[in-house]
Amino acid sequence: MLNQEKIISRYTPQLLTFIQIIFQFVKIENVRKVLVAGCGKGFEAAYLQELLGAKVYGVDVDQKFDLWACDHARLLNYDGKSLPFKDNLFDVVYSFHVLEHVKDPNFFLRELHRVLKEDGIVYIGVPNRSRLVGYFGMRDKPFSAKLKQNCIDWKFRLTGKFKNELGAHAGFTEKELENLMRQNFRFIRTVTPMYYDLKWPQLRPLISFTRQMSLDNILLPSVYVVGMK
Repeated sequence: MLNQEKIISRYTPQLLTFIQIIFQFVKIENVRKVLVAGCGKGFEAAYLQELLGAKVYGVDVDQKFDLWACDHARLLNYDGKSLPFKDNLFDVVYSFHVLEHVKDPNFFLRELHRVLKEDGIVYIGVPNRSRLVGYFGMRDKPFSAKLKQNCIDWKFRLTGKFKNELGAHAGFTEKELENLMRQNFRFIRTVTPMYYDLKWPQLRPLISFTRQMSLDNILLPSVYVVGMK
């Protein structure tokens, strides 16, 4: 089990950024049940419950959940198909860098739509398939591991195989993610600029410059979109 200091160090920036973003769209008092779709060993779900004070559920496929996480959130394994929840259950659904790993992204998004309340919000983050480099914002990986993963990505690119379905950790371009979301949600909004402004306030001038120069689509490593029914 990771100790709690490592959990806080790894997940605090992205979870606090997520919380600030969703409260742009929903009232804090309306967030009572949250789903972390693709929760890994459960650390995000457990820590998110501490931060929000809401009931947080996490699901993933064939995971051996961390014992500390099991004590702090409701964690379930499922078959990777239909989510094990009734319709219109969750106020917020959080899915952080999961969509690129599922076999049928459209079906996955339909399931998120199904379990989301009518006035709820879904938050999706994925790697940016147009990025030049990635991974360097990760707090739990050494520089050598990040460099190695970028080399793997470029090998897939140069061989024409930089696609999720071909085994690459490709993700989606902003337009690809927006199109997928539009097929399943009546309202969508891309919040990538907001995410980076909130997570990296010290880099706001640089990030603003990349947007002005239309370079954000290749320099920002991930894209984020929220959706509502």
